[in-house]
Amino acid sequence: MSIKILHVVPYGVYPPKSGGALRVFSLGTEMSKYNEVYLFAQGIRKFELRSGLRSRNIPINKNYMEYRYVNILSVIISYISGKISAPPVFAGDILNLFGDGCLDKWIKECDLIQVEHPWQFDHIYSRCPENVPLVLVEQNVEYNLFSDILNDGSFISKKILKNIYRKEKFAVENADAIFVVSRDDKDSIMSAYGIDGNKIHVIPNGVDTIKFYPATSSEKADAKERLGLTDKKVILFTGSAYGPNYDAIGEILKISGKIKRDDIAFLVVGRAGERFNDTDNVTFTGLVDDISVYFKAADMAINPMVTGGGTNLKVLEYLSAGLPTISTGTGARGLEIENGKDILIAGLELFPDMIIQLLDDERSNIKLKESGRESVVKNYDWKVIAKKQNDIFESLIGQCRMR
Repeated sequence: MSIKILHVVPYGVYPPKSGGALRVFSLGTEMSKYNEVYLFAQGIRKFELRSGLRSRNIPINKNYMEYRYVNILSVIISYISGKISAPPVFAGDILNLFGDGCLDKWIKECDLIQVEHPWQFDHIYSRCPENVPLVLVEQNVEYNLFSDILNDGSFISKKILKNIYRKEKFAVENADAIFVVSRDDKDSIMSAYGIDGNKIHVIPNGVDTIKFYPATSSEKADAKERLGLTDKKVILFTGSAYGPNYDAIGEILKISGKIKRDDIAFLVVGRAGERFNDTDNVTFTGLVDDISVYFKAADMAINPMVTGGGTNLKVLEYLSAGLPTISTGTGARGLEIENGKDILIAGLELFPDMIIQLLDDERSNIKLKESGRESVVKNYDWKVIAKKQNDIFESLIGQCRMR
């Protein structure tokens, strides 16, 4: 059964440069192998500004196209929101004011609408035909997440949090189905909003297990030479420009300061590092075109997250790439992986000693590599997750057509 899916997202997706965009792109790519996927993405990212402030089509493959909706007011508000670490909570309000002909056309033609995050949900809900299923994707329990981030008690933060709660409550109450990334998030939504658990489905984050694979010895040596890290034991952290990643980098700087070995180097890859300066043993790359060389160069990975919601795609990428990984409980939240077998989960105070022990213990290193990779391939490959999602979509369409 081939279906037409309209996927509505409050940020640019292709090429994916953040965890949220990567999830949208990866599942969309898999779904487009047997369906038509129309992606309505609202906004423009900093690195795309040279292309101009204009709406445009971005073909991804023959069955998957992103339509990038660019509105000047939307760009300004998103920029200001980003500066205070707030989400694009007003994206739907912009659509209510200005609308878009392509979006209206697709709403009428599609078999199912999937809305990523609650911000545009009210706009879509008001236009969605009664016989078209409306699915909400909660990558995080947004109010819980931003209550931690926007915690300064200011008037602006309080107003934004009020809007976040209102929009999320409306969305979870009115969606035909809700996708969450973990059982913990399902429980949180049921508790916070009194939602029937029968309409909440766990569609976890995943990883491309072909792209992220264990490097061979020669690939690792070549990557280290290319990066000027020959004879170094490399510890990797990756992250986009996102508040909880900044907090994690603060912890990395503390951890690295306690490790007094010249043969250990920390690599922080991604836009999260653009706010920071290199130290003697920590290198910040900023945004990179090809992340694979950094994964190949790495000997292990860490994820010292102390805030945030949902689940961390980076952990799945580390494990898929065969990198022994140490994480906080927050960094591994929602993932069905076994502590001590697939990953090491510990408090931040234990990270320095555990890093040294793991780097020097080849036997434990190999066990974690093999078990972590095996667990991810079995449970978190995007192909496996997309199949589950597609089955739910077909069931929802059948139910709605019987209304």
